[in-house]
Amino acid sequence: CHNVIEKLYVKLCSAVVGVKTVLLLLYVGKLGVAQGGNGGGVDKSSDEELVNEVDKAFSAAVKSEYDKDVEYGYVHLTDISGGLDSRMTLWVAHTLGYGTMQLITYCKGNYLDEIIAKEISAYWKDEILVKQLDDAQFLYDIDEIVFMNGGLSLYSGISGGNRMLKALNSPIYGLEHTGINGNNSLSSYILYPDESKKKFPTGRYSEKFVHRLSDKYRNFSETFEDHELYLNYTRAYRGMTNTFQIRRNYTEVSAPFLDVEFIQLCFDIPFERRIDYNIYRKWILAKYPQAAQFKWEATNTKVSEPKFIAKLRWVLLRAPGKLFRMIGLGHKDTNNMTPMAYWIENDKKLKGYLDSYAEDAFSQYESVMSLQLISDMKDLYSTGSAAEKAMVLTVLGSVKLYFGKE
Repeated sequence: CHNVIEKLYVKLCSAVVGVKTVLLLLYVGKLGVAQGGNGGGVDKSSDEELVNEVDKAFSAAVKSEYDKDVEYGYVHLTDISGGLDSRMTLWVAHTLGYGTMQLITYCKGNYLDEIIAKEISAYWKDEILVKQLDDAQFLYDIDEIVFMNGGLSLYSGISGGNRMLKALNSPIYGLEHTGINGNNSLSSYILYPDESKKKFPTGRYSEKFVHRLSDKYRNFSETFEDHELYLNYTRAYRGMTNTFQIRRNYTEVSAPFLDVEFIQLCFDIPFERRIDYNIYRKWILAKYPQAAQFKWEATNTKVSEPKFIAKLRWVLLRAPGKLFRMIGLGHKDTNNMTPMAYWIENDKKLKGYLDSYAEDAFSQYESVMSLQLISDMKDLYSTGSAAEKAMVLTVLGSVKLYFGKE
């Protein structure tokens, strides 16, 4: 039993999580990522040629999704936020002639995601449903989410998505059209070329107990051809898409950025031409300039503004929160979609519930966990960030799911 629990814990630490997107995984197993190599024959293409190829492939992916709604007479259900990925799914669908859609968004009340989503909704005259997350009720759903995803990914990762879909549950809607996988296909998790050599980012939720991992897990990235491919497998295909297991309790979920032909095209584009949203921005500006006139949540600027302005705004937007977290004051950072640390610190009822859940689980299931693991998890829960607390709660929820008594 100890070994089983420790493996669950290792999976969360390493963000090496499983998901039943079998067809995608079978296909991406054959993918190669162009790290400045031959680029699959597109490295010598001009920006204009690349933009045309990207637009053609993405439009085909969008069409295949929305046509399925039309075939069965369903209402188009489309996610929208302040980011680029869901925006471009929606934008291309409208440009292709698909009619009025039901848009959904969820985040901290009046945050940029909500503001920008409403502006885009008004532009296209789509109905939008907004779920503000300030009540932080989704953080109570440990057992429900762990049951849905088998404990294979952070329970808080879907944030308000489960409660939104549960409230919305209706037979009139077709696919849930999302922007999942956009930033790491047409762009990259890695921001600068030298970061790939440094093996950064690691893809882990936490680095605190990395020294406890065996060489197999600590050096897991070495089993991949390159670091970017490792990040795509662990953070995207086996991590981010884990929310599909939750969403599929209500409807089928889709994402044009996960279309296998589109992914292959993206990975055929040399790394240096994808990083930092390079070709992504050029595609939007060339083909959908009006989409660039709405702010981008990540930078609080428009895509049409110069990059140096975006980087400056990014510093002004994100630096205070990063500083707070560095000095152990993460609970003061409210400038993001889901400020969990702030909610936990300022909601005594929520904090009491989470603390009691952890305390009860440690007490009830101590026989199936090693003393070292229990000690580490208690340390991480008491001193860690909100995300690290959620890691511990996810593991404890998994223990309860697999070893608990009815």
